[in-house]
Amino acid sequence: METSSLRKAIIMEIILISAQELMSMSNSSSTPMQTYVVAYINPKEKVVSRVDRTGNTNPTWNDKFVFSVDEEFEHSRPNCCLVLEIYNVRRFRNISCLKTC
Repeated sequence: METSSLRKAIIMEIILISAQELMSMSNSSSTPMQTYVVAYINPKEKVVSRVDRTGNTNPTWNDKFVFSVDEEFEHSRPNCCLVLEIYNVRRFRNISCLKTC
């Protein structure tokens, strides 16, 4: 009698609260930064925070991300990690990455 193997998933819940003292990408102090975060464990499954339009170099998001990592992914990448990339929204220009953690 064969038993089917159940793939267990690890559920990870992350609360993204804020960042402090980000380096401003603007030459002008009159243009505040508008930042958001892209987070992922598996690069094929990224999640995005909302844009903080008022925090400038000290943004606050208070967003919740939920990740599910199954055993197959965990075994194929045993040293995987959570990646957080902070981006600045820029009008009429390319988006620039401020920080990767």
